[in-house]
Amino acid sequence: MNVALIDNDLCTRKGSHFPNLALMKLSSYNKLIGDNVQLINIDEMNGLFQSQYDKVYCAKVFSDTQTPSYLQGKNIQFGGSGFFYDKAEKLPYEIEHTMPDYDLYTPRIINKYVAKNRQQYFNDFSIGFTTRGCIRRCAFCINKNERTVYKHSDLTEFVDSNRKFIMLLDDNIVAYDKFEEIFEQLNTTGKPFVYKQGMDFRLLDKRKMDVIFNSNYYSHSDNQAKGARIFHFAFDNYADRKYIESNLNIYYTNK
Repeated sequence: MNVALIDNDLCTRKGSHFPNLALMKLSSYNKLIGDNVQLINIDEMNGLFQSQYDKVYCAKVFSDTQTPSYLQGKNIQFGGSGFFYDKAEKLPYEIEHTMPDYDLYTPRIINKYVAKNRQQYFNDFSIGFTTRGCIRRCAFCINKNERTVYKHSDLTEFVDSNRKFIMLLDDNIVAYDKFEEIFEQLNTTGKPFVYKQGMDFRLLDKRKMDVIFNSNYYSHSDNQAKGARIFHFAFDNYADRKYIESNLNIYYTNK
């Protein structure tokens, strides 16, 4: 089949662009079974393009991303949290556990839509989940129906040896009972890594802090001081301030 993929966020959303992992997995899987796959950009979204493809997948992560009204047709399948939030359909197992197609976003697409300071996410990072789920059940969160954190995939499923860094999208890695094993495996790759979601500071103790701070954790910001390390932690509820302060005191008192 001829398959078209549409990254709705990339095409119509300003600012914070990031590779769509589901589309990269769809691309890999469809190529493996012999399909021709193409990522369609905004200039090619018109009433005529649909007849060129047997199947069209359109995905978005953010609910406030605008979707063009002319994207209509029985051969288009919409997916992702941007369309269905916590009710979004999951990818079939065989697609979910396929190595992402890191060639899906071509230089032409990246240079057209992605700001220079964000192009590294498309060019330099392997992207995936080591775990899924969360224990918090926050009403505002897409994981509000989850009750636990569980192993999702091995690093071999998504780490590309040719890419310098690793980006993890786990929802609450420090709530996983074997999170230290995950960090050890990440350190073994020799590649700097980062958890894009904020780590749950309420769950930290001195031992967990040492695991994180002594790891090969990648910490970069355009505005950081040279040589500084930046870690991302979640602080979602002001009522938890006392736990945050307590854990900070543990670290700075005992380090």
